[in-house]
Amino acid sequence: MSGHEPTQCIPPLNVAAGARVEITDAAGQVNNITTHATGNFHWAGALMLPYTPRVVASDGRQRHMNTPQRNGDCNVCHTAAGPMEAPGRITMPAP
Repeated sequence: MSGHEPTQCIPPLNVAAGARVEITDAAGQVNNITTHATGNFHWAGALMLPYTPRVVASDGRQRHMNTPQRNGDCNVCHTAAGPMEAPGRITMPAP
């Protein structure tokens, strides 16, 4: 599965379950969100902008964003087309 899947990019059930989305805000506060069976996640807490996210697979593999972010809606940029320099959809770190 690539970051440019034309569908909703839903992996086989449980492939992305248990990954951790780690959000570090401008104050250095680290917030961890665990993905559910299809890899989706939701967090509604407050954080100081900008923040830096990364995805950590259950085996420790990681993907991170180099640029601090100000929009909390990841799907604004992480689409099949990948606007605003996004590499496409968010995917699990490669083995």
